[in-house]
Amino acid sequence: MVFNLSCLRSRSAAYLVGGIILGLVIAIVLFGRQADRLVLDNARLMDQVERLAAKAAQLEEALTTESRHPVKHIELSVTLADMPPDPHLQLMLEEALHEVLVPLIGVEVEEVSPEFLVQAVKRDLQIDGKTYHLGPRLIIISSTVRVEAAAVPPAASRPVAPF
Repeated sequence: MVFNLSCLRSRSAAYLVGGIILGLVIAIVLFGRQADRLVLDNARLMDQVERLAAKAAQLEEALTTESRHPVKHIELSVTLADMPPDPHLQLMLEEALHEVLVPLIGVEVEEVSPEFLVQAVKRDLQIDGKTYHLGPRLIIISSTVRVEAAAVPPAASRPVAPF
């Protein structure tokens, strides 16, 4: 059996390049999942920072006007009915609903209409090309408006909540 030195070198080089490529593919897959999780965590934390900054500004304003009882904060909770937990989708739905309800901040509690809140929460929201049906589960009106809603995926046609 004759070993050709150039053939051995080219095979070794091919194995080396193949190993490098395989190692890079594995690293990309592993770091890609971690990067996705970090992006979702970052989005959630940025949302929390915005909410806390708005709350701090509202509390400062409330200190100057003690006789009024304005809405100071909005707390939202969206549950995903008939769907597996998806933090990204839940965050996007809460963000879209927050944009609808944020004009309530600063309005006096006595002027907030429960019917308006029900109609504002009962809506269809389009996220990532899919329409999700939102329905109120719980609404509490005070200086902190608390809204709990359920999101139903497009395939489910049953009502969200008995109202």
